[in-house]
Amino acid sequence: PLQSRTMALHWRHGGTASGVGIGGNRSPEVLLEDLGKVFRQQGVTSLSSFSADWFARADENISKGLDADEFKATMGAAGLHMSDEESQTFFKYFDTDESGIITYGEFARGLRGPMPEFSASLAFMHQYTGHHPTNQLEIRAARPTFDQEETDEWVESLNAVVAHHGKTRARFLLHELMEEANRLGVQIAQPVVTPMVNTIPTASEPEYPGDRAMEERISNIVRWNAAIMVSDSNRRGGGVGGHIGTFASICDVYEVGMNHFFRGKDFGHGRGDSIWFQGHAAPGAYSRAFLEGRLSIEQIMNFRRESAGNGVSSYPHPRLMPGFWENPTVSMGLGPLGSVYQARFYRYLHLRGLKDTSKSRVWAFVGDGEMDEPESITAISVAGRERLNNMIFIVNCNYQRLDGPVRGNSKVIQEFEGTFRGAGFDVIKVIWGGKFNELIEADHDGKLIEALEMTPDGDCQRLHAKADGAVIRKDIFEKHGLLDRVAHWSDDELLQAFQVPGGHDHKKIFAAFKQAEQNADEGGRPTVLLVKTLKGYSLQTFLGRNTVHQKKMMSDADMQGYRDALGIKLSDEQLKIPD
Repeated sequence: PLQSRTMALHWRHGGTASGVGIGGNRSPEVLLEDLGKVFRQQGVTSLSSFSADWFARADENISKGLDADEFKATMGAAGLHMSDEESQTFFKYFDTDESGIITYGEFARGLRGPMPEFSASLAFMHQYTGHHPTNQLEIRAARPTFDQEETDEWVESLNAVVAHHGKTRARFLLHELMEEANRLGVQIAQPVVTPMVNTIPTASEPEYPGDRAMEERISNIVRWNAAIMVSDSNRRGGGVGGHIGTFASICDVYEVGMNHFFRGKDFGHGRGDSIWFQGHAAPGAYSRAFLEGRLSIEQIMNFRRESAGNGVSSYPHPRLMPGFWENPTVSMGLGPLGSVYQARFYRYLHLRGLKDTSKSRVWAFVGDGEMDEPESITAISVAGRERLNNMIFIVNCNYQRLDGPVRGNSKVIQEFEGTFRGAGFDVIKVIWGGKFNELIEADHDGKLIEALEMTPDGDCQRLHAKADGAVIRKDIFEKHGLLDRVAHWSDDELLQAFQVPGGHDHKKIFAAFKQAEQNADEGGRPTVLLVKTLKGYSLQTFLGRNTVHQKKMMSDADMQGYRDALGIKLSDEQLKIPD
């Protein structure tokens, strides 16, 4: 059921009020309950009238507040009638500085009780650093040179490292120096793009608190139901539309968030978290709700047929489904823009003392193709400029937009890292799953990382779609003289590791969410998770293909393969599609 929207403030002291008239000698706590009852009965318009009356009286006496007589008159006008003794007691309750005047700020603080200070400290993550060369390398900035001889020695040392040990070693040394400089408090601008590795190394990952096998099983069931819902709706009524591949890619990220991180509306006596779901992944939200018993089979069977009142809408749509969706999104930058201003409003409410939103985070799931929308770029600049550390973006980097690759000839994750970091975000990259990451962390000279950085997204998608370990071995490892790195793996083992990127590894996802949560609680910047996923994950006939976004239906063979990949216990007969 929908919650009432008539209350603009949540009162510190709840319960049943004892009355709103003169009650003899009521305590401040009871008077607060009675005042809350007045506003609940009269609705939000009474709050507007009360505030207008308060500020009119304060403006008249030019004191920015009310004295004892004005306070009693204001309470009476609002509907809370008090005896003289009650009025004096209630006045002293709000007049915390004993100035003889109650400001509106004192009144608001008295209503909602103490709140923690909003975190403004900066917490920088220890990440790799790097940079892009420019066309102005020969131009030296006008800066003090101090000891020129010592400066020349440093430059000569760098030249020697490159000459004798290569650029990879020089890159590593510079990264280490810049990280140490930041730890020492040296004010130096960090480069915006780091090596293509997971931000959080395996050794720094926290223990996973849940039953991973069970959670992954649930993820597979939710992923299966979402795909079948879309496919079945299109088979029963041509042209219904919908998307299978998008939720297949982001499902594991959603599930980790749902199981461990997203806060409900009553969390910490605040507003809870605000979740902005990726629009094209809406079938996944319906699938999970069905599993939880919040949506009926009739509603699920009427996907995109909500006009009759017993179906579900195409995308997150609060007007069409007010009891289900909270925030409207789809693929045109609405989610990024709306979510940032939601985070900004949460900050406003807190700093104005209107509501404790210190524990409320805003999570925005965004497609990598959607990040090209001007609304998206505008949004992240606002979040960075205003240091909205309660804002967490999750960019679903499945490398594909509506009709093809997002960046066929470059690396979209690296590009987005520069964009977000330049806007003032902390960046957490979740690229490699646990098995393949073993190769990354054993890369003693950085040559595998360089090889992967040189493999454009279009080639990565081709390799994922081809699903042939021998081709992966040839095109990545043999091509760059790195066959020894995978000599201990068979083609099948290499394929299995390559086909499970970080966005499908619950432990990697959990570590990234945990760090993002810490940033929101203690840091001074917004955070973005750049998560590599596979569009159409586990559905090999869809996965990585340019047409995957437009695939709306599954054949018998598609469903059989998907069933086997996800471990769904259904027979071929149960899967058979009637003529």
